[in-house]
Amino acid sequence: MPQMKFFSRLLLFLLPLFTLVGCNSSSSSSSSADTISDAYIFSLPLVMVAATMQNATNTVEASSKKAPLNQLHHATTLAKAGFQGVVSPNVDTLYSQAFIDLKDGPLVFVKPESDRYCSMQFMDGWTNSVGIAGSEGGGGDTYAEQVCILINEDDHYTVVPPGMMEIRFSGNLGWIIGRTLCKDEDDLVNVWNIQDQMQLLPLSAYLDGGSYVPPAGTYDPEYDYVPVERVTNMSPVEFFEEANRLMQENSPVAADQPMMDKLYSIGVGPGLTFDPVVLGKNADAIDKAWKEMLKRVEERIKESSRKFFVYWDPWEFLGEPISEFGTEYDYRAMVALAGLGANPVSAAIYASANKDSDGSPLKAGGYYKIHFESGALPPTLEDGFWSITVYGDDNFLISNSIDRYSINDRTPLTYNEDGSLDLFIQPEPLKDDDPLKANWLPIGDDGFHLLLRIYCPDMETIDAGWQAPRIAHIYLTRKRISRMTATKRL
Repeated sequence: MPQMKFFSRLLLFLLPLFTLVGCNSSSSSSSSADTISDAYIFSLPLVMVAATMQNATNTVEASSKKAPLNQLHHATTLAKAGFQGVVSPNVDTLYSQAFIDLKDGPLVFVKPESDRYCSMQFMDGWTNSVGIAGSEGGGGDTYAEQVCILINEDDHYTVVPPGMMEIRFSGNLGWIIGRTLCKDEDDLVNVWNIQDQMQLLPLSAYLDGGSYVPPAGTYDPEYDYVPVERVTNMSPVEFFEEANRLMQENSPVAADQPMMDKLYSIGVGPGLTFDPVVLGKNADAIDKAWKEMLKRVEERIKESSRKFFVYWDPWEFLGEPISEFGTEYDYRAMVALAGLGANPVSAAIYASANKDSDGSPLKAGGYYKIHFESGALPPTLEDGFWSITVYGDDNFLISNSIDRYSINDRTPLTYNEDGSLDLFIQPEPLKDDDPLKANWLPIGDDGFHLLLRIYCPDMETIDAGWQAPRIAHIYLTRKRISRMTATKRL
């Protein structure tokens, strides 16, 4: 489909930059074409979240991959080579997730006491983070139990019990994304214990003592789809009918009013009816105009996203206001397509690198050294951590002989005498007698890129001038030097 081709090109542009991402989206033009582009970009995150929810809750009972509405499901294994459930899989944490609907009243989420990083991000239907529990970087209490009430912003009748962390959603639709640190395979059982103690239940059940058996869900094969494909292949009528329906229970906020005043003119808004005649007088004209609109959107959001890039040569990441978008609608749409469910910068930074510090693209099968100056490891708050993970050109983990896919602050490493640290990114291990052999992160002979994750970043230290590690291309490997020496002797 033409729409899918458009978004495939867009994702190829985005994935090397971010993997997990506006011109201000209020256009000065009053033309219908620009207004339709604005409407599509404004509505896209809400439609995308709803499609994702429909797919993720399409099950009778909870499993490690899906759960019915208002129920939790937990990942139980760490990603390895061959795992292709999501692109650029995280090998630091196990995820816990739930899609929620508050139409029947508030819910309560209980984050149990833990001995480690255990962060619960709460996101509304528009992909804005409305609260984070358990993460020092997100402002929550780090290891203690936290009881959170999840409540619609318009609910002024519910009395919030004392001691609860209040999480207000802009509408009824919401998404809980939990991340619990897992050190290695031997640590899985400890994470499972934390997951087993998490609770999600109606406020009424919690106040009655917490005994609650959730109802069974339903399954419909029609909802077994890839959400991004589902959304991007919608016709204009399907897309805007869905957006208008969703906005009835997930109203735009006050800051959106200038945009809504513009979109009302084409029948986009809570409970309105979109008339495709604004695109053309017949089916062929409508289809042509829709395709042209998608092309304009592609160029627009590619260009407007650039102002949000933060560069730590050669690393780069998408900075604020990610996950706290305000009226940056282009940026919000970009992230919905390329990194749905992203954390705000205060909670986590995801910096990618596909070139070395000299500006040359990382070469397939190359030999590289990542160098941290003494005292310059990624700065985190007390409960934070960091990792560097390598991915192939397909954005999946690379198979290797030691099943190592990342190096992190829990990896036993060997430091240089001056306190600096060198990590070696290369196809072959260092020699057994090399004192730095523990610092090897394997790659294959194909293309690759790197992702530096910093959870609970110490933004004060970062903003004060922290220097990200350099990536140096080792032009002469030990093997090549040995071969050259042998050749010279001959």
